[in-house]
Amino acid sequence: MGSQKRTRGSNLMLVLLVALSMGFFTPWSVRAQARLENPAVDSFQSGIGVISGWVCQASRVDIAIDGLGTLQAAYGTSRNDTQQACGDDGNNGFGLLFNWNLLGNGTHTVRALADGTEFANATFTVSTLGSEFLQGASGQSTLANFPAARKQVTIQWQESTQNFVITAEADLPLQPGRQAFQSPEVCAECHPRQFREFRQAVHAGYRNVSPTFNGLELAGNALAQAGVDAGRLNTDVTNPAVVNNNLRPVYSDTPRQGVNNRNLVHPLNELLQSNNQLRSGFCLGCHSPVIINIGEITAHREVPEWDGVLQGGAIVPRNPSNPNSVNSIRPLRDFHLVAGEGCQPFGLKGIGGCEQVFPAEPGGPPPPGALPSLGAGSITCDHCHNVLGPDHPRSLQNDGFANTTHLFDISGIDLLSIKTGPFPNPVPVRDTFHTASSNQANINYIRSSEFCDSCHDVRPPNPNAVAPDDLTHTTTTANTRGVGHYRLENLSTEHFIGPYNCRIPDPDGGGPGPCINASDNPFGQRIRCQDCHMSLFPYAGESTYTVRDMTNTRDVQITSPTPAVFPINTAASENATEPGFTPPVRQVTTHQFTGIDVPLLSDGWSEPRFCRILRRRSVYRKNSRGG
Repeated sequence: MGSQKRTRGSNLMLVLLVALSMGFFTPWSVRAQARLENPAVDSFQSGIGVISGWVCQASRVDIAIDGLGTLQAAYGTSRNDTQQACGDDGNNGFGLLFNWNLLGNGTHTVRALADGTEFANATFTVSTLGSEFLQGASGQSTLANFPAARKQVTIQWQESTQNFVITAEADLPLQPGRQAFQSPEVCAECHPRQFREFRQAVHAGYRNVSPTFNGLELAGNALAQAGVDAGRLNTDVTNPAVVNNNLRPVYSDTPRQGVNNRNLVHPLNELLQSNNQLRSGFCLGCHSPVIINIGEITAHREVPEWDGVLQGGAIVPRNPSNPNSVNSIRPLRDFHLVAGEGCQPFGLKGIGGCEQVFPAEPGGPPPPGALPSLGAGSITCDHCHNVLGPDHPRSLQNDGFANTTHLFDISGIDLLSIKTGPFPNPVPVRDTFHTASSNQANINYIRSSEFCDSCHDVRPPNPNAVAPDDLTHTTTTANTRGVGHYRLENLSTEHFIGPYNCRIPDPDGGGPGPCINASDNPFGQRIRCQDCHMSLFPYAGESTYTVRDMTNTRDVQITSPTPAVFPINTAASENATEPGFTPPVRQVTTHQFTGIDVPLLSDGWSEPRFCRILRRRSVYRKNSRGG
């Protein structure tokens, strides 16, 4: 048996040696120590180019194309990258300048030979401009989103190489078109994950059905009614003591005069100059600012100006025979209903067959066939992703805190089609439905707690405010323009001055930064609003740390959910980008906006994802270890 194996092995070796001697095989040693790099297999060639590669050991290198004879290539040029493979000084490169136009259009084959032995071949396709050497032509063009998203290069015809060459590279300029406010349902096509998550957030329309919000807003209007009735007869609208309106919007076509005909949220982004402006649209300004801005066009106005009067201790329509006056004193949730042939859910009043309808009784059930209007979406995708930065002139202390101090660029019902997200190099959007912003300042803003500060301090107007500003809930103040206010809620301020914020310049423009004193912050980095409310918190594990109870002078050990842990996913679906671009898998935010709010109503789509921090997820274990 062993003799038979040796005989078969010897016969096979003899066959191989004969085949090699007859040229049936290229020696493996030659193939292993040589490469043809250009043209690559199945590549496209045009103009004048170079046939190139490297060979470790040869006397000469020749090139054969389509079996039409051979051309000797220059051999021995420096290729330091081949030193390890060849074990020599690296002078192993070869090259042959060649005019591809000579071959004509079509598929061709090149063979590379070292000392007459082929070591590589490649099939490629040539495209010409109809001649072997084009003369007298000129031209240039730009390539968008090359060599990366939001970049462009300029190419120019160069006759000597019979090809185009790159003459410049630059950022791709944005083409800011305009589009109408979009409902979240439109955004769901390309961002289904965010849409599904956001439908669970209290931001997404819950305030439209919340009995607490509707009751408080309606009560606020009623409490201001006596002042409104008195102010209706007073034309001194610059006097902060004169109350010309309650908490409902006041539009620019109002019969009221002076600076009063502006809302808390206004597309002109002008200075906030009076208590009446601060009062106008006060609640709606944070809960549905889009609707205030669209309301500047009468045909699309969902929430009208308040037109009630106080009679016999009750608020009644000022003009009982006018349906507009009668409907004006309804709770806010009554205004966000539309119906009509061709009307779609979350449609805009006055467009697409949508007309506003009302419940038979104020606060009652929607009429048959009624659909949610655009205003029913409350805080929409367009609101957050179209913010251009903080609107400091309209913030009460010029600090960007409170009462929707977000900056927009709005014209009628349209706004810029540039959307800002958290990523500095967004991929191009399919069909240019919108443009993804590369503005770093805007990106930093949407990633920062400052973005949330715009609404999560609440500072109502106070016409007699004269005391200096501080952090108590009862002290009132007037800013430099005489706009009085007091602090009703200090959520953002409390975070700003607390240990989680660290209060030092942020090196990442909105991202985590180091803390001055790590003992004040057990996580050792800035914890933004997004790190708890747009992350995997409180379901991303737990952290245990020790803090000092200064009142009882003892150390306390605490175990609580870990913030700033984010999921890994894509920010858009695969069909959301231009061909050739794939949404990258990276760290993304969630959009449930996890909090401690418990809705008093639950109808499936508005039920929020509850934060368990006050229930079972946060475990506090106190351990007294010192006196």
